[in-house]
Amino acid sequence: MTPSEMEEQIKNVNQWASEVAQYLPLLATKEDLTATKEELTAGVEDAKRYTENLMLVTRREIRQVPAARGVCLLSARHGCRLLTRSASATT
Repeated sequence: MTPSEMEEQIKNVNQWASEVAQYLPLLATKEDLTATKEELTAGVEDAKRYTENLMLVTRREIRQVPAARGVCLLSARHGCRLLTRSASATT
């Protein structure tokens, strides 16, 4: 390799290094990633609690469906049957 080729290679490496250096501040550190993981974990736990609350509220609302509407819901123990007033009157 001639001296001029070596100089050209060094120039290319220096240019590449300066381009890489521009992106270094944008990269996340281990601390950044750890904090993000903790935030995501907390968010997932909040979402679980919210979903559980929605399920409980929905179950309560289903149980409160008045029989006057012609619907009688039985629990899972009884086979999850859905009966209307006319069907229950005949049985």
